[in-house]
Amino acid sequence: MHTFYQEALNIFGNKQAALRFRGLDLTFTLSQGLFSSADIDTGTRFLLKVLSKCWDQDAAEGLPLPATVLDAGSGVGVIGTALGAALKGQEKLLVRCQDRDELARVFTIANARANHVPPDVLEAYTEPLLNCPPGSSWDLIISNIPAKTGKPVLEDFVRGSAELLSSRGKVLVVIVNPLAAIFRTWIIESGLVILHEETGKDHTVFLYSRGKDFLTGKSVLDITDDGSPYIRNEGPCELEGEVFTIRTFHGAADFDNPGMLVQNTAKLISRLNLAKKFHQQKIKILIHEPGQGHLPVWLSRYFGDSLRSDIILSGRNILSLGAAQYNLKKHGQLARVLPAIDLGFDKNQIGQLLEKNDDPRLIVAFQEVVPGVERWGAIWEGLPGLLRPGDVAVMGFTSSEADRFDRIKPKGFSRLNDLKRNGFRVMAYQRT
Repeated sequence: MHTFYQEALNIFGNKQAALRFRGLDLTFTLSQGLFSSADIDTGTRFLLKVLSKCWDQDAAEGLPLPATVLDAGSGVGVIGTALGAALKGQEKLLVRCQDRDELARVFTIANARANHVPPDVLEAYTEPLLNCPPGSSWDLIISNIPAKTGKPVLEDFVRGSAELLSSRGKVLVVIVNPLAAIFRTWIIESGLVILHEETGKDHTVFLYSRGKDFLTGKSVLDITDDGSPYIRNEGPCELEGEVFTIRTFHGAADFDNPGMLVQNTAKLISRLNLAKKFHQQKIKILIHEPGQGHLPVWLSRYFGDSLRSDIILSGRNILSLGAAQYNLKKHGQLARVLPAIDLGFDKNQIGQLLEKNDDPRLIVAFQEVVPGVERWGAIWEGLPGLLRPGDVAVMGFTSSEADRFDRIKPKGFSRLNDLKRNGFRVMAYQRT
């Protein structure tokens, strides 16, 4: 296995779990940063049990197994890996795994390789549900669909998944029982055919396909498109005296209005008067975990003409990256996005985007904490490769995590200022 993926398992993995599927014994590394961290969840096990029964029925009827599979919302890669291992050897087999979380993509590939599923069989991408190359079609779309993704997204998934099926394609979904009735209604109202339904203690599995009266023609929307089910709200917000419009999205981090951590960060940057510090210079800005885009938009307005032509957005959640990029574009600011786990693990990829030039740099980071994983030392190790003397990093945390981060500050950085309010603390450092 490539050392990049092995390193991810070593750093972010917390335990291993076993799964037996179609006579194969598989082992998966889990992470407390991803669903499900204690064990392979009961919904996934139930889904695979039902799938195996359906395949036995298909074999009895002389029907072929799927050759193209889309695993929508892959998590650590249990479903995609299990199917890739069971179907391995079929001609032109492709299993495409997708998840909004970059850590999930990395774990999916790592677990697939650990279970001897080769790269030409299983691919993994950081992308929204059902986001696939134009013209692609699937013999099987399978998902342990996350209930918290929001009802508009769940409802759109029903018809959107059917749009992507091949002529013999089927969709297999497991959903928590409280949502089973409404999910069944969406299937029927979309003109789809329920081929099999099975209810367990906590979950219900639906197998459905297109009926003869199902009309295709709806393309899968980008999350930011008008009419997208991911859109949650749109309206004005205020941050440090600036009023601007923000569109917020289901699945992206933060709220419709700026949270306290974002408010503290903007206030500290204003207090440091960084716009004056970099006056008449072109500043390069990287924002790690940009949420819905409140702070990126505010920064673009705060620095104005001092800002270079693009802002770099990095982070685990592709929905947050897309939301922030969209909101910046609506305010006339270009942005580039990079799915990245953290400033230490992905320091090389982030450094390449920052480019080698003489522009001063500002990094603003809200590092997502993985329970049980201490990354503050690794982030301090990564920062010198991203900042040059005089550059500034503004780091936002809960107060307890901020204390741990600041306590191990290495030589070569000086703390300019900090702001602590309502359980959150933001600290600004300059590289000396």
